[in-house]
Amino acid sequence: MARPHPDVRIQLALATGVCGGFSTMSTFSWEALQWAKTGSTLMALGYITATLVLSIGAAAAAYALANK
Repeated sequence: MARPHPDVRIQLALATGVCGGFSTMSTFSWEALQWAKTGSTLMALGYITATLVLSIGAAAAAYALANK
């Protein structure tokens, strides 16, 4: 019994999301690494901390708004 293939639009949306996630993560990592390599360790740590705190905060706010 053959499995039905997902809609092309769903495949495109998933592929775009996955590729976008990879490029975002690689840019984040690259920027933090460049700051650390140039001796701006405090800037790198601040960038990493701010990015994580703000992104988790934004996700929590979106979740709270969606579940009102």
